[in-house]
Amino acid sequence: SESFSDGLAAQLAFLPFSPAFVKGLSSVLITLLLSYFSLVFGELVPKKVATARA
Repeated sequence: SESFSDGLAAQLAFLPFSPAFVKGLSSVLITLLLSYFSLVFGELVPKKVATARA
């Protein structure tokens, strides 16, 4: 997630905040995004497939 947040921080550099704040913001956003996809594709999709086949 650190490499993703570095890329996002570079994209968010235009924001009028300090670089440290932008780096922290990008880390939080990437963590939330990865957690969401982990939940959806790791738990919800397999559960839906299993209940559809039952």
